[in-house]
Amino acid sequence: MPKSPTIDERYLSVNSPNALQPGQSQIFQLDGSYVYQRDGNIEGTVSLSTGDELLRHSITVLPAPPSRFDYRIRLRTWDVPAGHAAADGEVRVTLVGTQRSTGEIKVAGNFRRGEWESVIISNVEDIGDFRYVKINYDDGDEDNGWALDRIEVTNLTTKTLLADQVCHQWYGNDAPLQNKCP
Repeated sequence: MPKSPTIDERYLSVNSPNALQPGQSQIFQLDGSYVYQRDGNIEGTVSLSTGDELLRHSITVLPAPPSRFDYRIRLRTWDVPAGHAAADGEVRVTLVGTQRSTGEIKVAGNFRRGEWESVIISNVEDIGDFRYVKINYDDGDEDNGWALDRIEVTNLTTKTLLADQVCHQWYGNDAPLQNKCP
């Protein structure tokens, strides 16, 4: 029978998972059991029985990590001197991660040269590690273009900036209507 995991120097209980060193794990309580997590994955339960009784005093039980998140995506229209960088069409975004992607979300705004527009996507299942934002532009029957200067993506739940990236991409007219950034 395999031996239950024991708590030793491999485990560190901290208020911030960013303080963990490689090979260390968080311990927290989930549904009445103590579990340990390494590199963002729950790996198993930890028994704090009589032999481990002293360890109860040296660990802090962390809350379970969130399973749903809020994200903010900000788009800046490129302020280029020539052409028509502003958009009269519809801009939609999809946040793509390693585990899943959000649905397509319409970004409201005027999309004028040099201005920022933003959208908040709320109560989203964990997408995993952020990969990119897919941008769709629909210029309707206008046949005009739009130029995306840069994009910012923030996880509002963890207060983490996921991307602050220059894109310099044209959409519509003679350019593609869909692209990704970063």
